[in-house]
Amino acid sequence: MTSTEREVIRRNNVHDADLDLRIPARYRHDWALFADWCSAADHRPIPAAPETLALFLHEHPAAVATQRRRLSAINAVHTRHGYPARGAPRRCAGTSTPPAPSVSIGSDVS
Repeated sequence: MTSTEREVIRRNNVHDADLDLRIPARYRHDWALFADWCSAADHRPIPAAPETLALFLHEHPAAVATQRRRLSAINAVHTRHGYPARGAPRRCAGTSTPPAPSVSIGSDVS
């Protein structure tokens, strides 16, 4: 790898020193939002439990495209560091466009 290639990689990635993670630049904002929320809510951002992701998406309502981007960012960081993707957009039968991302967290128990 040349020094120019290393510089491009360095510019396109953000290093999260607290978790020793390398975050692609296009996901920097979405990952920071998720990681900050996890810290404030006392959840682990990586590996995140599916329930954590569902709660995050529920507490941060946004347009479908924004929620998909957030989910993509969280999945990218997880898979890049050897963890399984934490959630995926569900598809409606007979359609090619998936609805808003969701993660099932089960039913509430009183």
